[in-house]
Amino acid sequence: MKRASSWKKCRVWHLVGVNTLLSMISVNTVWQRYCHLVVRLGLIGLLFVVPETGEVLADDLNGLKDGVVKITSTLDGRSRVGSGVIVKTDGKVAYIVTVSHVIEGDPAPQISFHGKPNRKFPGEIIGLDSRNPKGLAVLMVQAPALPTGVQPLLFDQAIGSHAGEDVTLIGFPRLPPVPWAVTRGVVTGQVGQDLILSGKASEGNSGGPVIQDDRVIGVVTEVTDGFVYAVPVVIAKVALRGWGISLEKKAGMPRVEAPMAESPADIATESSTRTIESEKETTLSFPPSNEQAIEDDRGTIDGKDVSTMALIPAGQFMMGTRPDDVCEWDSIVKVEFCVQARNADYAPEHEVALDAFYLDIHEVTKERFTKFIEETGYSSTVATKGRQMAVVETSTFIFGTSWEVETVEEADWQRPLGKSQDPTDALPNHPVVQVSWFDANAYCKWAGKRLPREAEWEYAARAGTTTKHWWGEQIPDEQVGNLPDAVYQAAFKKETEFESFDDGEARLALVGTSKANPWGLYDIAGNVWEWTNDWYDPRYYQESSQRNPPGPAAGDEKVKRGGSWYAYQELKIRAHQAPEDSDDQTGFRCARDHEKS
Repeated sequence: MKRASSWKKCRVWHLVGVNTLLSMISVNTVWQRYCHLVVRLGLIGLLFVVPETGEVLADDLNGLKDGVVKITSTLDGRSRVGSGVIVKTDGKVAYIVTVSHVIEGDPAPQISFHGKPNRKFPGEIIGLDSRNPKGLAVLMVQAPALPTGVQPLLFDQAIGSHAGEDVTLIGFPRLPPVPWAVTRGVVTGQVGQDLILSGKASEGNSGGPVIQDDRVIGVVTEVTDGFVYAVPVVIAKVALRGWGISLEKKAGMPRVEAPMAESPADIATESSTRTIESEKETTLSFPPSNEQAIEDDRGTIDGKDVSTMALIPAGQFMMGTRPDDVCEWDSIVKVEFCVQARNADYAPEHEVALDAFYLDIHEVTKERFTKFIEETGYSSTVATKGRQMAVVETSTFIFGTSWEVETVEEADWQRPLGKSQDPTDALPNHPVVQVSWFDANAYCKWAGKRLPREAEWEYAARAGTTTKHWWGEQIPDEQVGNLPDAVYQAAFKKETEFESFDDGEARLALVGTSKANPWGLYDIAGNVWEWTNDWYDPRYYQESSQRNPPGPAAGDEKVKRGGSWYAYQELKIRAHQAPEDSDDQTGFRCARDHEKS
């Protein structure tokens, strides 16, 4: 059996993951004992792996991921996610190989690079073998500047691997729900032109690379019955040459000389009228099936309150979190602590599928709520039920002056801070606050709408993303919402995770002044907590239905989502409050069913 050198094999195993490696390595041979010793030295910081020379060799997993792209395409209103391999680039143009069924039917698939996962670049189809379900395709991405780190993977091994040898897959499998997931496989054999592999993979790996020794040895064409089928690179290179693309170093950037197997115009025939809305039943899959922004295809309707609504497409997503991934931000020491809590109210992680629906793009404003009161004569329950709370300045002998959430007298939607406040202080285009769940529910019914279900709210807020926040994992570097930030810290003398961010508002902000999420929703993070229709049950995620979960049948409190100007953490966080209570941090937006034709 052909084997890589001991050093090279140790290096690949080190990249895949030390913890998994140590549990799997046997020490029956001399070279395996050598590998085991090398990796253990690496665990204590004594191993310094020196990458091989060559401009296209990746020296770590991030380097390998930089050569793999995420491809999102749409066919008949349904979004598909697959993978692709960068085979050549000059910093402004990237050529990408994938499998034809990932992009067939969409003349303009969207490409996401590892360095900029939340930005999508339009792809141009250069070649497509539509006659073969396992055929290949090649895309070109042109941009003034590609994201930093984009690099082609080495694509020059002439033959496939031998049975029994380890390989690495990078792509977008349904499980685990991790973008640019790295999984291991074993070569089972070869049938005809296909390499057959065993390993963890799913349809999202289609078009992705099969990697051995930091080199691509094949392109995944199909995942079925627990096995992965891949085209060896020797065949892929023949296909590329047929489309006028050479991977020889001396050739420079490839030129398209041969006619395309199928033109983008031909491909577009059946999908020219595609919409982001999905009207068909879909099998549950991950990543979410609707990751394309709806800025251009957003459906809008006007309710009685004359507000714009976004059409949220049908699809599925992963809701909640794994039990061992429950983290809280400690504002005193400025550290996030993670503990295992199997009964946390946002565990376990579970898959949810939703039908299309409409959602207000803005939080309901004081002006719109005033119109509702004037037209209906409705009396807010805040005046007769529950508690009214607000962030107010307090003073004690021991702790001195501070700002805390306290019960306030005669607070309502006109005077959120209590009877001493001038009603004109609450500007008409600020979100309405000091409204109970009953008030919010009554408003939405008057407008011909309803409050969103909790699952609908999170799905729309995520807008196809899988990160902590819809904009990514880190503190935002642009105006994405009214968060507890630097100006908040200065006003209220409280530590905050977002102290390096400044949105210019200590309390409420005008609706719509921040950047919308990818599905066109404003202030979906921060500004105010938003009432949902669901009763709160800390165990509900353990028994939630998979499709259109309605929430618990009864309860004592209602769920709020989204965080506020005073408290915001992550999209997964659930807040809950008695439906008769109100405060100066909670408002709402309305939803509406999408009527199927």
